[in-house]
Amino acid sequence: MNKSQNIDKWISLEPQSTALLVIDMQVDFISPQGKAAKRGKKLFQMQSITGKVEDFAQKFTDMGLLVVYTKFVSGKAITPANLNIAVLKEGSDLPCIKGSGGEELYGLKVPPGAMLIEKPHYDAFAYTNLKKLLTNKSIKNILVTGVRTEICVDTTAKRAAAEGYNTIIVSDLVATYDDRIVRHNEVLDSFNNYYGFVIDSQGVIGLLSEAKHRKQ
Repeated sequence: MNKSQNIDKWISLEPQSTALLVIDMQVDFISPQGKAAKRGKKLFQMQSITGKVEDFAQKFTDMGLLVVYTKFVSGKAITPANLNIAVLKEGSDLPCIKGSGGEELYGLKVPPGAMLIEKPHYDAFAYTNLKKLLTNKSIKNILVTGVRTEICVDTTAKRAAAEGYNTIIVSDLVATYDDRIVRHNEVLDSFNNYYGFVIDSQGVIGLLSEAKHRKQ
């Protein structure tokens, strides 16, 4: 999916006011040894984006842009009560328990200078200092990558839009379980129609380059 053709009509991706979020690329979600795999989930789509996300984040770091990685963490003294209830209602148990190893990032290296935020809920703004960090850096545009499309990516992207940021989900750098591809596409279509923009990584690079050249 690439809907970059008309984005520059609405917003300009100046590098100094644009941040990249990399959502929850963690062992329990992506690794063959993680909790999702042990529950029998098929993870090819999520595993296939790890190298691409790493390369994309490195490009952003090289350009001097703000890159923020998030890690979902859970535990008795960490997880909000309502999330515990939601997980139990689903008939599952919490992934990414702090200290288990399942909460660690998987399949990609974090570039020097990137930020790392631990979050106890799906929304990366909830219970974290993300909003303060973005405000201090004068960020206006947010690019969202990572997993899973229909949960933490969707929730964080919608919150970013609600907070007033121009928000773009990078379509080829988000993923979910292989059997959830229909839901993945529905989320991207809905977000593009009602909340922000959905374009691919090449489109993003093009928009950043255009904005940079206009400033020169």
